[in-house]
Amino acid sequence: MWSTLVQGLFYFAANSIFWGLLFVCLAGTSVALGPALQTRLRDMAEDAQTMAASLNHAAFNMANALGTWLAGLFITLGFSWSSTGLVGTALAFGGLAIFAVGVVMERRGEQARNTA
Repeated sequence: MWSTLVQGLFYFAANSIFWGLLFVCLAGTSVALGPALQTRLRDMAEDAQTMAASLNHAAFNMANALGTWLAGLFITLGFSWSSTGLVGTALAFGGLAIFAVGVVMERRGEQARNTA
């Protein structure tokens, strides 16, 4: 949720030097999710921790590439530089949707194991 909020508000703050710089710095705080996600993946991966860590790293790289490509595409299409915040918001919502699907799938798996 934090990334979604920061990216969305960046759209409105980007035209001010002070607020724009503040939100660029706040966007950097999204990286704090990395260690918690890595720990969760290692806990879930059991014997495949190295594979989980490498896939986590690959997913971060893919997200960085996709975000910059989409933002550049929007700028090329004539949208303002601040529209990159809206692109980030859409991608963050996409990430939340993937997370929600993962939570549902995990709970269904736990229910199936408990009933079996």
